[in-house]
Amino acid sequence: MLQDFTSNKVKSTTSTGDISLKNGTVDSIDIDSSTGNVNLENITCSSLIAHTSTGKTMIKSVIASADMELTSSTGDVNFDHSDAANISVDTSTGNITGTLLSAKTFVCSSSTGSVNVSSVSAGGTFEAHTSTGDISISIV
Repeated sequence: MLQDFTSNKVKSTTSTGDISLKNGTVDSIDIDSSTGNVNLENITCSSLIAHTSTGKTMIKSVIASADMELTSSTGDVNFDHSDAANISVDTSTGNITGTLLSAKTFVCSSSTGSVNVSSVSAGGTFEAHTSTGDISISIV
C-alpha cells in the first residue's frame, strides 16, 4: 500500500496481488492489475487510468480534475463519493455502482442487467458499459 504521498505520476503494475493507494495528491495515476483488487481512497489527481483483468475496483473519495478511465474484464467497479470531469467505465462481467459528487450526462448500457442512473443531464460525461451486470449510480 502506498499511503500519504505526493507525486507527479504513480504507475503500478501487478500480475497477482492487490494495489492500494490512500491519502495522496498526484498528477496522473496508471494502474494495471492482472489478478487482484484495486483500492483507491482519498486521492486528488488530474487523471486516473485503472485496468483489472480479474478483481474489484473501489474508488472512495477520489477526485480527478480531468478524466477517469476504469476497465475490468471480471469484477465490480464501485464509486463512493468520487468524481471526475469525464468518467468511462467498461466491464465484461461486473456491476458498476456507487455515488458521484456532481451531475453528469449518462451514457450507459448493460446487455443482461439493469441500468439505474440519474435522469439529470449536466456537466461532464459518465459513460459505462457492462455485458453481464447492473449499473446503478446516484449523485450526492
